[in-house]
Amino acid sequence: MSLSRHPHSALAARKQMLIQRSMVLRQTLALQADAAVAPLARGVDRMGAAVAWVKGHPGVVAGVVIALVVWRPRRAIRLLGRTYGLWQGSRRWLPLVARAQALWLASRGGADGKPARPPEGP
Repeated sequence: MSLSRHPHSALAARKQMLIQRSMVLRQTLALQADAAVAPLARGVDRMGAAVAWVKGHPGVVAGVVIALVVWRPRRAIRLLGRTYGLWQGSRRWLPLVARAQALWLASRGGADGKPARPPEGP
C-alpha cells in the first residue's frame, strides 16, 4: 500500500505531525513566558512579604517615624507627602495588579494546580 493509493492516510499523518508540533510550540511558549514573568512575580512576593512585616511590627514603624520627625522634621514632611502620593497611587493600581494576577493564575491552571481547561490535542 503506497501513500498515493491512500491520500487520506498521508493527510492524517501530516495532521498528527502538525498537532504534535503545535503542542511542543505551546509548551515552549509557556516555559518562555514563565521565565519572563518569574522576576516580576518574585518582586511582587517580596513586596507582599514587606507589607506583611510592616503590618506585623507597627511599633518598630512608629518608632522609626517618630525618630525621623524629631531628627529631620523637613525631610519627614517631604517623606510624608511622597508616602501619601504612593498610597493614593497604590489604591489605583493594586486592583489592576490583583486582576492581572488572577488572570495569570487562571491561565496557568489556578492556585490548586489543576488545569483550568482541558488540554488541547488528539
